[in-house]
Amino acid sequence: MPHITEDTVTRLRDRITPGTYLTDSPFQDHRTPFGSDFHRAETVAFDDSGRLTVTYIWYTEGGAKRTTDLYYSADTMIAVQDMTELRPGVWTQAHNDARLILPGGYMDACPGGNLRIWNVFAADGKQLAQEIGTADARALLDERAPEMIWVDKGDGNFTARGHGREWLVKRDGRNPDFTAHTPLTRAWLYTLFSRPLGAHEYEPIAEGCATPEGARNSAPQPQDV
Repeated sequence: MPHITEDTVTRLRDRITPGTYLTDSPFQDHRTPFGSDFHRAETVAFDDSGRLTVTYIWYTEGGAKRTTDLYYSADTMIAVQDMTELRPGVWTQAHNDARLILPGGYMDACPGGNLRIWNVFAADGKQLAQEIGTADARALLDERAPEMIWVDKGDGNFTARGHGREWLVKRDGRNPDFTAHTPLTRAWLYTLFSRPLGAHEYEPIAEGCATPEGARNSAPQPQDV
């Protein structure tokens, strides 16, 4: 597996160009995306809101060429794969020691661990843990991220990790002030939920928020690690 960087579309925008290998990457606690999970971007376009459209080419079993578009909001977490230039204008996937780079630092795969056992480092190279599982390694780096990274699950639902907890924003009912002229984003009310890492039950933190952003802002602010 080459080096892979996971972050939001907004934060990776400068790296997303034609020829980039990428895939969407929600929290994947027990595996790391690699190989055929990635798509090579043929064309890349951003709209005014930061929404990304990627066109990629694939082939049917019969050899017919097909084109498909992928859509990502500005908050979507994606994975971008490192590339290396074979010769001018010709790029291929780089193959290095397996490394997963996250906002809070990076994870190096342990030999023979089948991408399930990792050594974990802060962004400055300080070692944080040795030979731990994927879920624990990711949780450790989530806690060190410079800001809470919210993952867009669609339909106004978001998830995040930070401050030793998991966070969830979801719709909790129709906005009673909604009219036919109200923007669709204001048609619903939202609740912010939270639970300790590894727990099953969420508890509501803020209810009746007018927008997902309002609910997200009810979570703790970033803290220095």
